[in-house]
Amino acid sequence: MTFDQMRELVSRSDKLPTLPAGMAELLKAVSQDDVDLPSLSARLAREQTLVARLLRVANSPFYGMSGRVDSVQQAMNILGLSNTRAIVASLVVMSRVPPASSPMLNMTEFWRHTLAAGACAQVLASRQDLPAEQAFIAGLLHDIGKPVLCLLLPEAFDQVARIANERDCSPYLVEHEIHGFDHTDVGAALAEAWHFPPHIVDPIRLHHQPGSTAMPMACVVHLADVLAHALDVGRTEWDAVPPCEEAAWSGCGLRDERDLRGVLKQAWRKANALAAVL
Repeated sequence: MTFDQMRELVSRSDKLPTLPAGMAELLKAVSQDDVDLPSLSARLAREQTLVARLLRVANSPFYGMSGRVDSVQQAMNILGLSNTRAIVASLVVMSRVPPASSPMLNMTEFWRHTLAAGACAQVLASRQDLPAEQAFIAGLLHDIGKPVLCLLLPEAFDQVARIANERDCSPYLVEHEIHGFDHTDVGAALAEAWHFPPHIVDPIRLHHQPGSTAMPMACVVHLADVLAHALDVGRTEWDAVPPCEEAAWSGCGLRDERDLRGVLKQAWRKANALAAVL
């Protein structure tokens, strides 16, 4: 299959749901720096399925409010604007991605990893005055091509996983051998089909090779992926820790081990708060 055929398959496959206009507007709202709780609450109220899940998160043991949160506004007050935005983005994306049927892809562990990557990206971006919420969404979506490949090309997906496990290497490298493209290309194609802007699409496409661009957000998502693996959240036996490009490390302003520990501590706390969406 050629790269262009892959893009056509992703954009036209009836196995992949579209992103409804209401949810697209909601994602756009949570990625904007100037959004406030009242306007976000009004938009969210139109998506009752998401409201129910948001209330479930706010009532989870992590927030210590079990059974006492019964309105969107109250939930947002408990969660805070930053967590609300991240949780809403997570719920929208998760609601649109069909569960994988392969034993090689545990979707719960997959989402744990991507939530942790989103949390790491958000923390890293905030250190550089980059849009933190956009970084979270890009981090959340960075590996979205994996379940899409599993859904559209299940036999080839399992073959990639087996070979990567045998070689103890990143599946990203094997995907090129088998497909001629990789999950970053597929994820970017899906993000484009869902009408995400370039500042989300490009970091997805480039998160394994940010050195090929001067885009700061690609470096952020690349390093966030590596750090999420370092946190050991959502790992699978065949998914090796990707190598970290030195340019991304220095580009994200990490000077020493103390900086790294600070980022990991913040991201770990954020990822635990977000885990309630699963």
